[in-house]
Amino acid sequence: MLPGYSFLLEMVDLLGKKWMIPLLSLLYLSGEINFSAIKKQLKITSKTLSTKLRLLSSSGFVERVAIGSQMRYSLSRRGKKLGQVLFSLAQKELDGMV
Repeated sequence: MLPGYSFLLEMVDLLGKKWMIPLLSLLYLSGEINFSAIKKQLKITSKTLSTKLRLLSSSGFVERVAIGSQMRYSLSRRGKKLGQVLFSLAQKELDGMV
């Protein structure tokens, strides 16, 4: 097996799940954002959002930040790198390079 192949398969599997790209994009563009704001922006159920945030958190892409009594979510360093890759791909598509 090629080096990095299993990582690539894991990333494709994770990113291919419903809501992952919109959620990562929102977090990338918003910085820190609370649960209800994410839910409102994406029009997603609480249960689904909780599940997706937990999955992204366990994969090291999202971190929870406590600000006072409120929990906010943001991309980790790893998540920001992934966001940069995704937006770079999107920009190349817009530029007609892909």
